[in-house]
Amino acid sequence: MQSMDTYAATVTVDVPTFQRELKDKDLWSKPVNAKFHFKLANGKLTEVSQASR
Repeated sequence: MQSMDTYAATVTVDVPTFQRELKDKDLWSKPVNAKFHFKLANGKLTEVSQASR
C-alpha cells in the first residue's frame, strides 16, 4: 500500500535588488505570493495544484 500525504506551501518572491526596466515596473515593484498544494507518495512528488495568489 502506498502512503500519500498532502502538503501546502506558500512561495514568496521579493522585489529584485537590481534595477529593472521602468516599462515593466508593475511586474517587479511588489513581492508576490503564490499558494499551492502538493502530494507526496513514498517520498516522491506525485501531484501539484495550480498556484493561486
